Formats: sequence, C-alpha cells, structure tokens
Amino acid sequence: MFLDSFSKKQKILIVVVTVATIVLLVLAGLHTGRKQSTKTGTITDAQPPTTALKVVASYIQAREDSVGDDQPSPVSWLATVKPIVTEQWFAQLQPPGTVQTSSTPHDYTVAHDQHYTVKAVVSACLWDRHVASPTDTSGAVICSVYDNTIGADGRVISSDSLPFGWTATGQQQPAILKIVSQHGSWLVDEDVSGQGA
Repeated sequence: MFLDSFSKKQKILIVVVTVATIVLLVLAGLHTGRKQSTKTGTITDAQPPTTALKVVASYIQAREDSVGDDQPSPVSWLATVKPIVTEQWFAQLQPPGTVQTSSTPHDYTVAHDQHYTVKAVVSACLWDRHVASPTDTSGAVICSVYDNTIGADGRVISSDSLPFGWTATGQQQPAILKIVSQHGSWLVDEDVSGQGA
C-alpha cells in the first residue's frame, strides 16, 4: 500500500494534512454558499417593477417641470415629490435657510417671463447595474429624459425658437435615481443624475 513506505510520523503528518485540507474545502464551500444565499433577492430582469417605474417617472417629471410658468416657486415641485421620496432624501432637497431672489434659477425666470411650461417625457427606464445591483428592495434606475417646452398657446416650441441658454428642451442627460422599497412602496432615495455615479 502507498502509506507502507512512510514512517509512522510521516503517516500521521499526511493524515493530519489531508484532514485539514478536507475541512478547509468544506468550510470554503459553506462560505461560498452563504455569500450566494445573501443574494437571493437579486433581480435579473432588465426593467424595474411597474410600481417603481411610476415613482421614478413622477419624480423625474416633477424635477424637470419645476422651472415652468405653471410652478408658483422654484421649490414647489418638492410638495409633489414628498410622498414618493424617503425622508432623508426629502431633507436633502430642501433649500438652505432663506432662499434669496438671486438664487432663482435662470430657466425659472425665463419661463415666467415668456410663459413657458416644461413637460418631460421619461422613457427607456432600466436597472442601472453600474450604480447598484438591484434587489427586491433597492436599486438604481436610469431613464432617458426628453424635455418639451410648451408656449402659452399650448404648442411645443422648437429649440431654435427658444432664447439662448434655455436648457429645458430636447434630450437631457439620463436621469439616475436610487430607489428603495419601504413598507411595500417604492421611494426615491437619491438622485445621482449627472454625478458620474
């Protein structure tokens, strides 16, 4: 037999090393199994659930439409999104202290002077796996955003007819939102659009 050619000490050493190797392999297998089991809620679908998409689209539309003449203030959109954002994110969206007139966005001023409203079209929303791996309760969503500027007559104004510097028209940077499910409802937890997240 193979072990007959070894001394008693060598045989014991071989048995100990073999048993230790087997134990390590079993432990490594258990550890790998645990790592995989923590990912059981990982999503493989490309698109988030319909309920999450509705929240994402509502948030993006309110954010994009916030400069329009139909908005009483630059921050009035916050009342619209309050029910669909986490408390933490809503707190971060609040303007600092007293808002000065000089802090009014240029597009907001132009929209009110020209009676423009903005209507965003949100489409092609997918899980953004570069930002976060989606699970049953969280993830990041990336969407295409196209802004339409509407004149006082209710018609879309072409970009060449808009004032220089007007940004709320045409294809916009993709919107990227981190979302979470809390108490059975999807909520926006952070807007990382344009941050290279």
